[in-house]
Amino acid sequence: MSVSFVARGHIAGRVVMAFEMCDLRDYQLNRDFDFTSAVDRHEIRHYELDANGELVLRLVIGLGYDGEYLREVIVYVTKVGADVPNVHVGASEDIVESVVRLSIMCRAWIEYVWWIAVDLVKTAVLSFVKSLAEHGYVLAV
Repeated sequence: MSVSFVARGHIAGRVVMAFEMCDLRDYQLNRDFDFTSAVDRHEIRHYELDANGELVLRLVIGLGYDGEYLREVIVYVTKVGADVPNVHVGASEDIVESVVRLSIMCRAWIEYVWWIAVDLVKTAVLSFVKSLAEHGYVLAV
């Protein structure tokens, strides 16, 4: 199984680490991902989250895109460890919400950085081609 480290954070006094199960990409596991009609493509991602080295949650996240933009996120959460409460009680931190936010924000950050990198590469290539043209070079494709 191919696993990729995604994120690390501190939640409820524990070190929480998120890992993507890369071999399970786009496998739905009998989950219903009902995206709106504005979504023209989607991806399914699977994550496992450890707290202090123990598996506590599994997330199946559906990412719906409208063109190149992330438009919808659908999340299924499966509690694995006994350390995660069944309900949020009182004014304390909602552990499940914090863990899901950590995973989704990391995914959104990865998308953001990816598009910035793509734009930088496009700009650099266009600048290079313009520089070549200014010096009399002709590019043949």
